[in-house]
Amino acid sequence: VYTPTKSMYNPVPFGQPTLNSVYTRMVHGRMGSAGGSEGFDEVSDGIHMHDEVKVRLPDVLDGSYFLEFSLHSLQMDGGESGIAAPELVCETFIPLSSSSAKEPVTKERVVTIIPNGVHRIKLGSFQLLVESRLVSSIHSSDPGVSMMLRDFNNSSQADDSHKLPSTICRVMKNASGQAVVTHFQTLFYLHMHNLLNNGPPELPFKESRRFFSDSERGLNKVKH
Repeated sequence: VYTPTKSMYNPVPFGQPTLNSVYTRMVHGRMGSAGGSEGFDEVSDGIHMHDEVKVRLPDVLDGSYFLEFSLHSLQMDGGESGIAAPELVCETFIPLSSSSAKEPVTKERVVTIIPNGVHRIKLGSFQLLVESRLVSSIHSSDPGVSMMLRDFNNSSQADDSHKLPSTICRVMKNASGQAVVTHFQTLFYLHMHNLLNNGPPELPFKESRRFFSDSERGLNKVKH
């Protein structure tokens, strides 16, 4: 049992701004003029979803959030109304996040969201191709950036070794450059918040050298 949330942005300029579901038409099995099977190759390779659907993500992700994909068959009524009678063919559920990802430097488990790219979703005998693109300042598919967004706000006050400045630099160095650039404003804000509220960290000389060295390499990575 689950409760649908109104997280889908309405694709039309009227009605409610957010909806709990949206529908799109997918045509397949189109016969060619010479009686060929034009379009059936597309079904076997995967049906592309051409419509764009924007989803408002929850502020905190956990295993209770997922996307539901349902496939309905429509047959036009033979009567004068011509109303289509939808019939559910199959459905599947795709988790929005994963809690099994590990940050490679600290080995910390973090929650990451579905990565960008084309995903193959099995719907009965059909295969739906859906491309996802993340636009968020608080969620990331990169484990390192996800850990920083989760822990960085209290990093200077924590005693955990994985929150030391040198460790943070190594985490950022191993993170995806694209993910760091995408969340640069948020990471910079958290860094300045720590600096202004907690002051600079007290580091021994050896730790300070490693911190600034890793910081310089990290900045060079972002530039390139």
